[in-house]
Amino acid sequence: MKKSLFFLSLSVLGLFNLNDVFAESHATWDLFLRTYVHEGWVEYKKLHGDWKSQEHLLRKYLKSIEKYSRTEVEGWNRSEQMAYYINAYNAYTISLILDHYPVESIKEINKNALGIGPGPWKEPIIKLMGETHDLDWLEHEVLRPVFKDARVHAAINCASKGCPKLQSFAFVANKLDSQLTQVMKEFVQDPQKNKFDHSSKKAEISKIFKWFEADFKLSVREFLLNYVAGKDHDLLKDLALTVEYLEYDWDLNEK
Repeated sequence: MKKSLFFLSLSVLGLFNLNDVFAESHATWDLFLRTYVHEGWVEYKKLHGDWKSQEHLLRKYLKSIEKYSRTEVEGWNRSEQMAYYINAYNAYTISLILDHYPVESIKEINKNALGIGPGPWKEPIIKLMGETHDLDWLEHEVLRPVFKDARVHAAINCASKGCPKLQSFAFVANKLDSQLTQVMKEFVQDPQKNKFDHSSKKAEISKIFKWFEADFKLSVREFLLNYVAGKDHDLLKDLALTVEYLEYDWDLNEK
């Protein structure tokens, strides 16, 4: 098995731009995702079995991205930095689940039996650029305010069924723009996450668009128009449209 993974790793590495400052890290993360993530569902049980092994693909990936200093990261171009932080967010989220597995929901983590506590997004699990941070820092102090690209909400995954699905590929600098457009389009058009009812002129959309409304420039509706076509596009342009928000499903995105 290890031998086959080695050769697969070499073939995956060939898919990335070797001029990328961390192409090998991307390849390791991409191999992990291809191996354990299928249509957005994660094989946590299978992963947890050998999570303590230093040879675990996820551990190797985290180690590879933790070696860079702040000076090095800030020297990369915008796309390189953004891909780095998106991949890191998703990888640390999975590692958080594995550290506490089995759990039914990420929201159980870092809380006591009464459900009281700072929660999973405040747990200091991130070790980047020689500093320790939490997932909230990465999302709300780096990804959202620094890059100001609302498509990031379809790229990062909160280990829950209500999230845009975790992709089975790494985000990379030379493909980042097309990847972000692809994942946002897929999310908006996912009938489990966003529903467009033409007969009642009603749209039921993900609460992500409510929680982060300020990130979507002019308006959520104008933003959504970029990712739908045909009847759904016409519906969103209808001034009589009613917009409601779906309940968010926090159950674990486990296969």
